Amino acid sequence: MTADEVLARLAEQARAEYAGYIQPDGAVDLQKMIDEGKAHLIKGIKWDRQGHLIVEFYDAQSALVHIGKSLGLFKDSADVNVELNFDLDSWKRQREERRRELEDVEDPGDLRLVEDDECASPDG
Repeated sequence: MTADEVLARLAEQARAEYAGYIQPDGAVDLQKMIDEGKAHLIKGIKWDRQGHLIVEFYDAQSALVHIGKSLGLFKDSADVNVELNFDLDSWKRQREERRRELEDVEDPGDLRLVEDDECASPDG
């Protein structure tokens, strides 16, 4: 089965094309469905306790969701591409310089708060 065939069948389910086979009394004309090649619209068949035939069809909303996912209408995740230019060696040198500067400080009261615009970027 090709992808187009899968989408065509899902489209038939989404359109509830089985509705034309439901008779006014609620019975389903199974023979007509089979003769017209629409048996794939049937999810299952069972009988209730009174012996009445119950025909279950595929859910139209579920079919729409499958079609929407196939067409890329819904995204479960986001693709994120980030480019980071970072000179690790430069950053390590700056970190080491600051560590040595802190070792030279005898009184922590001598330290002052550094503003963001005073900080060098990692790439210099």
